[in-house]
Amino acid sequence: WRQHVRSWTADDLRGRMEAAGFEVIFCRGIDFKMWQSQHRTSVKDLSLRVLYKAMQTNKARLLERISPREFPHGRECSLKLERGYEMHLVAVAKPASTSR
Repeated sequence: WRQHVRSWTADDLRGRMEAAGFEVIFCRGIDFKMWQSQHRTSVKDLSLRVLYKAMQTNKARLLERISPREFPHGRECSLKLERGYEMHLVAVAKPASTSR
C-alpha cells in the first residue's frame, strides 16, 4: 500500500494553508517521539549527556511554568524542536483575521 501520493515541504503546506485563508502559527517537520513521555533512566545508565539533557529539560519546564510563552516559542517546545529529527510535517493555524 502506498499512503503518500505527493511529498510536501513546509513551504508547500504553509502556502496552501495561507491560500485557503489561514494564518499559519507553526509549520515544520518534527519527530513525534520527542513529544512522548520519556522512560526513566536507571542510575547505572546515567552519563553526562543524559544528565545534561535532563537538567536542560527540567529547567525549561520550570521556567515555562513560571513565565509561559506562546506556542511555539515556549522553552520546552523550543528545546524539543532543536533536538528532534524532522520526520512528520505538522502545521498549526487559525483562521486569518479580516480587517473590515
